[in-house]
Amino acid sequence: ADAGSADIGWIESAANGAPLLDAVEFAALSHVFADAPRPLPVGSVKSWLGHAEAASGLVQLAAVLLQLEHRRQLPCRTPQRPNPALDWEKAPL
Repeated sequence: ADAGSADIGWIESAANGAPLLDAVEFAALSHVFADAPRPLPVGSVKSWLGHAEAASGLVQLAAVLLQLEHRRQLPCRTPQRPNPALDWEKAPL
């Protein structure tokens, strides 16, 4: 797609609420977007709908398309206790 980190304005995460898997995805995104010119917003529609395997990919795509159409970001539901393995202060996200 020949896109760089400066061309990306939103990350729809596949986060599933599992501490280890979320930390792995977070680390990978932080590495890939380390040179991003600004912090990138991250969200996951799964926090609103749950983790229905068959529908999760389509729901994520629909969420991204609606956000693009309306030029607004869907708020992300956050857990009561943040995952201590995610260092938001040092990440470019």
